[in-house]
Amino acid sequence: ILVNNISTGGGDTGGEDVLLSGQWNTLRSIGTARSAIGVCAYKGKIYCLGGLKTGPATSNLFNCYDPSTDTWETLTPYPSNIFGAACLGMDEGTSGRIYVFATMESPNSATCKFECYCYDIAEKNWTLKSSQTSNGTLLPSKAFYNEGDDRVYVLNRDPSMLAVKVYPNFSGFDYLYDDGNYANFVLGSANCYHNGRIYSIGGYISDSIEMRNRVLAL
Repeated sequence: ILVNNISTGGGDTGGEDVLLSGQWNTLRSIGTARSAIGVCAYKGKIYCLGGLKTGPATSNLFNCYDPSTDTWETLTPYPSNIFGAACLGMDEGTSGRIYVFATMESPNSATCKFECYCYDIAEKNWTLKSSQTSNGTLLPSKAFYNEGDDRVYVLNRDPSMLAVKVYPNFSGFDYLYDDGNYANFVLGSANCYHNGRIYSIGGYISDSIEMRNRVLAL
């Protein structure tokens, strides 16, 4: 694991501006080498889920990193092998919960199954919250909570489906599409949320590897 120290102002520094090294530092290894890991930070710790191992082969490993001690903890494995999941920590239960949004079948098929699992940090167990088939590709990139409508959104890497709007209590999903045209799957877009809108930038058409400069906002 690598960390880059940056300039900070206030926060945990007692209100002082602190200029750190600005250099990448090598920290303790996660153990099993893999890429496309689902990750989120919650209550001072970093949770890492799944990914692609050498082979490649998908993984169900679930690990927690504590920056204060530079140590890893192996947690209860995810119920299935996944990669590229979106994760979100929420203040629920006695110690909080980690919600995971992932595609459980081929993300490049015309239809795929999208699921949400919840990990209870105190109980150390997984619970399936919802499972639903979608039309179009689902490659989750990140999840966030929007106070404006009290809903969770999952950003997608495919601009034909910009995001997933999660039902209250994580009981299901609304899919927020672009134009519904899946003839050429567009992958690798950079999606973000800002001031009540979802932005999707760039990407490429999977059949031709043609790069795109389109910017969308929802």
